Order: sequence, then structure tokens, then C-alpha cells
Amino acid sequence: MRYNAAPVSSCGTYDNGEVEDYALNIRCNLVTSALDDSGNGTLRNVSTCADDGENILFATSLNNQILSVNTPQLVVDGQWKWMATAGSNIEIKAITAGRVMQIPAGKSAEIQNLKITGGTAPLGSAIENLGTLTLRDTQLYRAAGTNMALRNKGPLTVIGNCDIRN
Repeated sequence: MRYNAAPVSSCGTYDNGEVEDYALNIRCNLVTSALDDSGNGTLRNVSTCADDGENILFATSLNNQILSVNTPQLVVDGQWKWMATAGSNIEIKAITAGRVMQIPAGKSAEIQNLKITGGTAPLGSAIENLGTLTLRDTQLYRAAGTNMALRNKGPLTVIGNCDIRN
């Protein structure tokens, strides 16, 4: 800011004025891409970039889309919260991965309003839970030729209308 006049540019030297600094928090909690399983805006990128416990949201442009998970499976590294809006009709599908997600012991995941379709893993083709899993209005489907969609060995909370096809 420049005293008694507008600054000519953001750089320069002025006799009387004021400098202000601002801290910016750039968030990466919005999934915007269904095209590939790597790169900015993909589910894999956003899930590992977002802060623990932060809601991972899905752009409305992804409604009625399938998001692919390729090798390797997604492994929860803290507290993930995949929170799609009701009626978005978004499916997350293991394409070349054995399963969509593994939740190790001591880690947690919450999934809302999504359809998760498994891969080739015979046990837990969609999700393997060794940690803590919360499903809210979510569908879990096993892939053809697999034993079950969900392999659960940790705490599981089911809220609302969930369809788990084991």
C-alpha cells in the first residue's frame, strides 16, 4: 500500500506505505478427475494429499462416472473420509488392482454415498479392513469370481442404507 496514492505496481520502493503478508492454506481435498489413477485431482492423489480427517469431496462433474483404481491398491495412511453427496452416483472400481482399498491396523476410513466395486483379490475384493471402517449409505460389490466384497477384521460401523454384497 502506498500513502496518498495508488501503487504503480506490486514491486517498488515508496517513502510512506505499508506491507502486508498473508498466509495461504491451499487445500487439496477435491477429487476432480476420473480419467486416470494418477496425477492432480485423482482419488489417489487427493486421498494422500488431504489432511487426516478432512472430508474428501467429489466435483459434481464426476456424477454418474466411474473412477478407476489401478495397481497398486489404495492403502489408507491415516484417517480418510470419502464424502460424496447423496444422488451423485459415483462408482470407484478396481481395474487392475486386486482391491480398491486396504485399511491397515491403526488407520481408519469413512465412506459416504459411493459405490465401491472390487477387483481380483479373492478375499475382500473391494475393501480389506484391518483398522476402523465406517460406511454410510454405501454399496460394496464383489467382482465376479471373488469370494467377498469386504474382508473385515476390525471395527465396522454401518449407517443408513448400505448394500454389502458378499
